[in-house]
Amino acid sequence: MIGGASHGDSEVKNRELMYRLMISQLFYDGHQQLAVQLSNIAKAHPACPPSDRLFKVVKLGLDAEEELSGRKRIGEQNIAPGTGIDLEYETDVQSISPEGALYETCYVTAHKGPCRAGAFHSSGKLIATGSEDASIKEVTCLDFHPSHSILASGSTDFSVRFFEYSKPSVKKAYKSIQESVPVRCLSFHPSGDFLLVGVDHPTVRLYDVNTFQCFVGRNPSTHHTLPVSAAKWSPNANLYATGSVDGDIKVWDGVSNLVISTFKKAHDGEEVCSVTFSRNSKYILSSGKDSLVKLWELSTNRCLIVYTGAGMTGKMDQGSQAVFNHTEDYIFFPDENTTSLCCWDSRNAERQRLLALGHNGAVRYIGHSPTGPSFITCSEDFRARFWYRKADTD
Repeated sequence: MIGGASHGDSEVKNRELMYRLMISQLFYDGHQQLAVQLSNIAKAHPACPPSDRLFKVVKLGLDAEEELSGRKRIGEQNIAPGTGIDLEYETDVQSISPEGALYETCYVTAHKGPCRAGAFHSSGKLIATGSEDASIKEVTCLDFHPSHSILASGSTDFSVRFFEYSKPSVKKAYKSIQESVPVRCLSFHPSGDFLLVGVDHPTVRLYDVNTFQCFVGRNPSTHHTLPVSAAKWSPNANLYATGSVDGDIKVWDGVSNLVISTFKKAHDGEEVCSVTFSRNSKYILSSGKDSLVKLWELSTNRCLIVYTGAGMTGKMDQGSQAVFNHTEDYIFFPDENTTSLCCWDSRNAERQRLLALGHNGAVRYIGHSPTGPSFITCSEDFRARFWYRKADTD
């Protein structure tokens, strides 16, 4: 009796999984109406994200069937999920990290002017913040070198400066790059040998960090048409992505410096505020001044998921980044109108509870630690707040 009951429960679970796979495949293939109808019939909860897993399972099954019949010999199929989000084969993944509402402020620091830039070190142990302060020009962007104690900063004074922060008395940059226009964004190559720089000009710059030689794409017709507002290298260093005031997102080959795909009017033509790759370099997460966050699949060059609900009045005035948490289970995005944190399940776009960020002005930068449950917010109220997961209580 016990064995029979267990077998019956297993069959029910397998059928539920089969229906969820069918719904996810329909969403993935663009048949939204059919997917919604089946989801209502099967009472699927939580919501099913778009996924290609059913196709892969069927393919593997057909391959195995051919092998058993002697018509085809295949090797072992080793498909194991890596860290982070991968919608090609996952549909029901339990979150192993806290949602945004479970964080709390554990440290606040004040600048002398609006705080609009920040960065996490890849180790998760260091944070840098930048501001207008009392200096001549504003620091607009920051990034840590992946392997050396070097911090790069971009500014409205037309320069990129490099600081050795391991020296306790460091106050001045040990070297700098002079641009012709204000610097908006920058991103170190995963090796640290190159620096991607976006400025108030449509042409993306790629600098050799050792020689300061500048490289640009050799096909001007594929470049942006307005200033570059966001730039990021992929973790595997094969690609980099840029966003622009012109509303487009471009994906570039990291070796040839050529555009390989363009997402036209990615945010309804509004300025693109941020682009970031997933850990497996299969997806790009973007945010725009249309108050939407989108997940783009690079293998199909399409928007796979739209995360909605932030910005009750639509278009943003200032703009901010959308980020993955450290496990890529959730997506964080600050709501400009309410100064609260919006949080979604990254796989099915289910909205989580809001977190009041406590700032008295728009949040201009948000960054999440790549290694643990912590993030930083920088605001027009001159303050940067460091957030950490709340301790468990009985």
